[in-house]
Amino acid sequence: MRRLFSLTVLLSLSWADDLASMLSSKPKLSDSDIANKQEGVYFTGLPLANYNPDRGFGYGARLYMYDNGAKSDTIFAYTPYKSQLFAQFFQTTNGWQYHWLYWDSNYVADLPLRLTLSAIYESNSQAPYFGHTAAVSMGALRDTLGNEYATSKAQIEALGTQGSPYYNRFGFYNPRLEINAQYDLLGGIVRVATGLKLSHVTVKRYESVTTTTNPELVKDNNASLLSASTRGVAGGFNNALKIGIIYDSRDFAPNAKSGSAHDLTAELFTPLLGSTYSYERYTFSTKNFYTLPFYERLTLGGQFVYSAMRGEAPFYDYQSLGYTDDTKSGLGGLRTMRGYMQNRFMGPVKSVVNLEARWRFLQLGANEFVFVPFIDSGAAYDSLMLDVTQFRSTYGAGVRFVWNQSTTIIVDYGTNSEDSGLYIDFNHIF
Repeated sequence: MRRLFSLTVLLSLSWADDLASMLSSKPKLSDSDIANKQEGVYFTGLPLANYNPDRGFGYGARLYMYDNGAKSDTIFAYTPYKSQLFAQFFQTTNGWQYHWLYWDSNYVADLPLRLTLSAIYESNSQAPYFGHTAAVSMGALRDTLGNEYATSKAQIEALGTQGSPYYNRFGFYNPRLEINAQYDLLGGIVRVATGLKLSHVTVKRYESVTTTTNPELVKDNNASLLSASTRGVAGGFNNALKIGIIYDSRDFAPNAKSGSAHDLTAELFTPLLGSTYSYERYTFSTKNFYTLPFYERLTLGGQFVYSAMRGEAPFYDYQSLGYTDDTKSGLGGLRTMRGYMQNRFMGPVKSVVNLEARWRFLQLGANEFVFVPFIDSGAAYDSLMLDVTQFRSTYGAGVRFVWNQSTTIIVDYGTNSEDSGLYIDFNHIF
């Protein structure tokens, strides 16, 4: 027993030494942040509010519990927290709900291992649908009679006249559980990741429906672009195994001014995991940042994403871009192509480019006011290809308020020949 105890102690000391050696190549928190960092467990809260033209006004709150550990811990000076737990309630005036329980633990058992667990309930009574193939979604906006429209405003007015205001909408209801693990290599610059997603989706079509039978709607609806025969209308399970690798040399991920991040992710949806559908998705993304040496107030940033699917995927997953630690909706909307409607362009293959110039016109300590002109371009395809001549582009500008380095409030306005949109939210889009 003594030998076993001694071996355990030696292994623990060895891991601690290895961790300390690895962390020595990573930047520490600032001296003031370390001095002000609270030890042990504490609670805090955050009100949430946002606006975008697709989902309307959003409101909710998060309640956080943090465990920072003790100042004597090896990781205390290198991480914002040892572990985090939060519960979120959030909903919008246009029928979107996103309720979330999230746990995140860094350097588990003094190993370069991060574990996260998410339990999410997402529902959207007005989920957008403009076709799930590029042949349809990359075309012009149409009404129930097949007439084409150059602007979304004209199409929406025509659909209202035809008694089908929800022609491009459906109901989407999705409880899911996600477990992810990341392991640091080369001092944390490289991370390998794996994860498991257990998900169930229910779909509602709005064809010949009334507000009596569907109280979530405020108007009756006659026709729907979403056909009853489309794969995925019956809903079902979308369970997947995810693996990925990340190279990340950014100086500070929430508000980067230099470095780059490259993410390659593969997702396998298979009946072996209980999935109703069998398909794969591969996503590559690269983010790059460069601050001008002769004018340090200006940072140039760019992102490129390419995602391809293979197999028998349900229509609603053609809207998704799968990253190692996240899933985003696209193309269209705040996180991909600002000014276009959410999920405006869908297909088995998608690509998007985002370019921003972030000019810090006012800095007060750790707080920044930033002016950001931007261009977003992207396209969906029905086969494995990359044809920039098919890109649709949108452009605009915004203002960012960066508080205490890591909390960013954004106000962006994007416009294009078809539509425009104002977005008020948190965090840079990349």
